Parts: sequence; C-alpha cells; structure tokens
Amino acid sequence: MPKVTVIAGLVLIALGLLGYFVFGGDDPHITALIPAFVGVPIALLGLVAFSSGARKHAMHVAAVLAVLGFLAPLGRLIPKATSGELEANPATFINVGMSATCLVLVLLCIRSFIAARKASKSQAGV
Repeated sequence: MPKVTVIAGLVLIALGLLGYFVFGGDDPHITALIPAFVGVPIALLGLVAFSSGARKHAMHVAAVLAVLGFLAPLGRLIPKATSGELEANPATFINVGMSATCLVLVLLCIRSFIAARKASKSQAGV
C-alpha cells in the first residue's frame, strides 16, 4: 500500500502542476496547485509507510487526507452542476481528477485496512 500511496501523491502533484503551468495561462492562480498541496503530504506519508513501525499511522493519516482530497473538489463541482454552470474546462478536469484519484486511494486504503485487521485476527487465533 505505501507504493500505491506514493503513486497517488505523485498523480496529485502532476495534476496540480498541470493546472498551474499548462492550463494557468499568463496569470495562473495559486489555487491551481491545490492538488499538489494535497499530493505532497500524501506522497511523503507513503514514503514514511515503507517503515513497518510507522506504516499504520502514516497510512491512516494518508487516508484522512485522501478523504479530504475527495470531498474538497466536490464542494466546487456539485454546486456548479446543480445550477447548470458546470463547464468542460481544465479546472473541471483537474477537480474531477483530484476527486477520482483520492477516492481510489481511499477505497484501496479501506480494503487494505480490512485485510490487515483480518490477518491480525487470524494470527491471534481469534
């Protein structure tokens, strides 16, 4: 799971950089880097999780950040979609990409947490 977390963090960083440098135009807004601001700590937590002693805590914090990274773009997308103002533009693409990447990470984390719990119980003989 640490490798997947690092990859998800790198995808988010790439989305942020893409939004800022490619789609930002002549005067890019710092908000275009929001996916990168979420991706950096997620990637770092993935690296920390390679240490078995810190894995559990690092992965739980990464999962919490991923939940926030999933919900935050929805706060921009849902109101626009319900009012009919949602446009197919780079900002929408970046928001959907961030939300989807974070959702996949959250789901994979949940699956991993469940598997770890089951393995722990079976080793304990419960």
